[in-house]
Order: sequence, then C-alpha cells, then structure tokens
Amino acid sequence: MTRTQLLAATALGSTIGFLVPGAAAAAESAYDWSGFYAGLGLTGVRSTAEADFTRLSGTDNIPGSVQLPALGDGGTIRFGENWQAGRFVYGVEADGTQLTLNGYAHGSNYTVGDSLSTLLSLRARFGMTFDRLMVYGTTGLVLGQASFRADIDDSSNGTPASASAMSTGALAGLGVEVAVTDHIRLTVGADYYAMAPLHGHGVTDSGYFVSQSTYSGDYTPRGLIFETGVNLHF
Repeated sequence: MTRTQLLAATALGSTIGFLVPGAAAAAESAYDWSGFYAGLGLTGVRSTAEADFTRLSGTDNIPGSVQLPALGDGGTIRFGENWQAGRFVYGVEADGTQLTLNGYAHGSNYTVGDSLSTLLSLRARFGMTFDRLMVYGTTGLVLGQASFRADIDDSSNGTPASASAMSTGALAGLGVEVAVTDHIRLTVGADYYAMAPLHGHGVTDSGYFVSQSTYSGDYTPRGLIFETGVNLHF
C-alpha cells in the first residue's frame, strides 16, 4: 500500500468512526409517536346534502331532487392512541364536533331546509412518519344529528315532509401532523362523510280546484370536513 492509499484509508476510517455514532444517536433520538393523546380543533364543513322526492298520489308537481349546499363551522374535541413500528404508525381515534350548519333551497313551488348540529366519529388511523412529521389516512364510522323540512306547494293546509334523527354513516380522509415539541403536535386534515338517509312524508295544500297530493322525501347528509387543531401527547 502506498503512502497516499494509507492516508486515504486512515481518513476514511476516521470519517466512518465519526459518522456512525452520530447516525446511531440520530436514530435513537427520532420522535416517538406512540402513546395516548388528546386534542382540540377548529372545524369547517362544506355540506353537499341532497333531498329526493317521490309523488305517492295526486297530480301536484313534486321536485325530483334538491341540492342543499351549505357551509358551517364548529369545534372538535378528540382522544386517541398510537402504536409505532419503525416509520409506520397505526392507531384509533374518537372525536366529537359541535356544528352550526344550515342549508336552504327554494323553487317555484317548494322550500327545503336542513341542518347538521353534531358529528361523532370513531376511526382507525394509518400513518408514515418522517421523524417529527406524519402523513396519515383515516377511515371509520360517523354519527350525526341531522334534520330536514320540505314544504311543497304551500303546506298551510297540508303537512310538510320532515325528519330529525341521529344518522349513521362512514367517513374517510387524509391529514398531516407535526410535532413541534415532544408533547405538542399540530394537525390539519380533511374527511369526506356520507350518512344514511332520513325519511319523511308530506301532503301538499289543497285549493278550490286542486286536490291534495302525498309525497315522500329522502334526505341524505354528506359533505367534507376540514379541520385544524393541536394534540397534547402524553
């Protein structure tokens, strides 16, 4: 071995000896996502709910389908737990959101309104970490307090179609979470939800030359949830 090769080998060995302990220390200090957490968030909802109507009897003109777009906001509280295997994180989360969301649509012979006041969900989360940053997907069950009321052809002498109940469904979404300290994490995400329809029956008004008609209404709550918040990691 020449003198030049010996010096190169010595320098390489010194470099490896310096870098390997540093790499090991970095691996040991990587952020740990496992454990219990609780958090608060600000929530926005873009509703794309729809009401579908079917005439059951009579001759009145009944609208077929009515879109009820609306924007709402609220606050969320959540609890969850993560388990980590290498760079992969999996966990379960439960949350509750109190909302103010009201939709409205009207036409030549109808007025339809809806509301969504509460959303509860239980979901699984699956993520990949990049030290203090995690990208995750989520899917699970959602439960919401929803209602609608449809007044077709003026129901002053008839009966509007309406319903109010807790409706169940599913949701799925994506999000990003960043650990700004060992115990404080910021999160932002979006979920799509779709719940089972609510059913109501109505009767239209009657006039001197017009008989009443009966109809059914099926209201389907669905939309997008946008959320940003902070989680406290225990």
